[in-house]
Amino acid sequence: MITVCAKAEEKCPTIPGVGTRLFWPFEDPTTFESTDEEKLNKFREIRDQIHEKIKEWLKERGLMN
Repeated sequence: MITVCAKAEEKCPTIPGVGTRLFWPFEDPTTFESTDEEKLNKFREIRDQIHEKIKEWLKERGLMN
């Protein structure tokens, strides 16, 4: 299981049988207050950060070049 925000880390239940629980803290883009265009850019920024983290995690396990 991977959680990506503090709220989820606090509130998500532990699931029996899940061997590993990872917490990858990312800024919550829903809390960003600005213009619609800047909000969209913030969502894209966080999306890209998550994408890079997943690629890094897969590389560490030899599942991606």
